Amino acid sequence: MLAYVVTQQGVSNIWSQPVAGGAPKALTDWKADLVYRIDWFRDGRLVCERGTTVSDVILLRDTGSE
Repeated sequence: MLAYVVTQQGVSNIWSQPVAGGAPKALTDWKADLVYRIDWFRDGRLVCERGTTVSDVILLRDTGSE
C-alpha cells in the first residue's frame, strides 16, 4: 500500500493506493487544515503533522535617512 496526501481547496487528507492496483481509499476525512508530514509506526498506526499556515507581510520603506 502507498499512502499519500491530497490537498483540495486548502484541506489535506490522507489516501491509500494498493500497489497491486485497485481503487484509492480515503484514510481521513478532515474538513480543515493542511497535512505537512505523514509516517507509519512499526505497529502499523499512522502518524501525521497537520495544522494551518500562518504568514505575515511586512512593508519596509527606505526613508532616505541614515
